[in-house]
Amino acid sequence: MLMRRRKPLLALLIGCCLLTFAVTGYAATKAAYEEADQSWAAPALKAWLDLGWLQGYLDGTIKPEQPVTRAEMISLMNRAFELTDSAPLSFQDVTTNDWFYTDIAKAVEEGYISGEDGALKPEQFITREEAALMLASIVHLELPREKAPPFQDKDLILEANRGAIATLAEKGIIKGYPDGTFRPTEPVTRASAVVMIDTLLRSGIVNRTYSAPGTYGLESVVETAYGNVTLKAADITLRYMHIKGNLIIEGGSGDYHLIHVIVDGHTIIQGDGSPAVHLSNASLHEALVQTEEGAAMNVDGETAVGQLTADSPLTLNLSDEAVIKHLELNAKADVNGHGTIEHATLNDGAQWSTFETMPDLIDGPYNSAWIWTQ
Repeated sequence: MLMRRRKPLLALLIGCCLLTFAVTGYAATKAAYEEADQSWAAPALKAWLDLGWLQGYLDGTIKPEQPVTRAEMISLMNRAFELTDSAPLSFQDVTTNDWFYTDIAKAVEEGYISGEDGALKPEQFITREEAALMLASIVHLELPREKAPPFQDKDLILEANRGAIATLAEKGIIKGYPDGTFRPTEPVTRASAVVMIDTLLRSGIVNRTYSAPGTYGLESVVETAYGNVTLKAADITLRYMHIKGNLIIEGGSGDYHLIHVIVDGHTIIQGDGSPAVHLSNASLHEALVQTEEGAAMNVDGETAVGQLTADSPLTLNLSDEAVIKHLELNAKADVNGHGTIEHATLNDGAQWSTFETMPDLIDGPYNSAWIWTQ
């Protein structure tokens, strides 16, 4: 199967033969935990049960050694990577009545699957080779064809897929058997599928580090970064990027532009120097400024920041449409512009901070020790 490269709770329980994911509030049965505890993959299986990601059969078991279909593997991956966007489908063997229709649409939109001759074969058991290629594609691994897998039966692997399997093996994501083989055509079991995906999520592969000035991200299509993103150099622009983990800015003095960037985790501005961070139509869940010499933050367009905490001096410039839900100051700040600050907390160190536009609410031990510059 060829796949194009691009950029985890609801599923239907079909009869007694489908492994599905839990809806919010699902509690795994005692039988599921007992079965997981007996498996070679016990740590990963129990972790997924704890998260509510893994639900078993009607009798409460999970049958870890049962093979998974291509559709089931796709569903596992979609849930683990929290995919939500869908693409139109034209596969002749996938209809809107199929339980897996939405999952296939998400995988196509993400770009880690494609069919052959108009067919996807969703109910066919997935092989170890096919699963490895999906894992490599969803995290955009470089796949040099000249790299040979370290397995005795590497000649049984399609030449076009050898780079993916070699890279995943090199990084410890996939492993062979004690006899040195990979057995690419063998089906993937439920336990193996969970372990492969879980290992990928916990690896450094999903983290990114940018160490040189430049522009990163696509021109207009949002790219997903599943782990943490670290900026180790100044004069970097990130654009059209959804960061599922944390964004760490530690490149020192210079400019950092975040254009149409969403950060689900923490945005941490730290290190030496006095960086200037420019936000344009961005969305930050929580940001923290901890630099040696202070920092500047210019917030433009329809940018929203849930929590902004400044432990070092901050110059904050807000456009009219910008929104800061909670600004917590532990150091002096100069806040300019007419954007909205719904709640400001002034702690020790923030005395005589200035505000051009009054926050909707000011509290904290120094809630009256500030200057309105209007």
